[in-house]
Amino acid sequence: MDIKVLGIDLGKTVCSLAGLNEEGAVVFRKRLQRYRLLDFLDTLPRCVVAMEACGGAHHIGRFCLQNGHEPRLMSPLYVRKRLADPLLPL
Repeated sequence: MDIKVLGIDLGKTVCSLAGLNEEGAVVFRKRLQRYRLLDFLDTLPRCVVAMEACGGAHHIGRFCLQNGHEPRLMSPLYVRKRLADPLLPL
């Protein structure tokens, strides 16, 4: 599984994940309990981890930095635009 970008939708208890390859095609989709997310991120090879900025996202972003990933926190204002036009660059 060659993941270049991992998109995370942080929920209260369940997080939705989508992994993209170099071409931007979806390689996998997964739903994880929030407490299992950090263990899953620990097993992934280095990639860009994109998520909406919120209180929990900063904790996960710091964890990603410690494990060699590149976290990208997006403003909630831009997340809605991204859903409408998925071709926008990260």
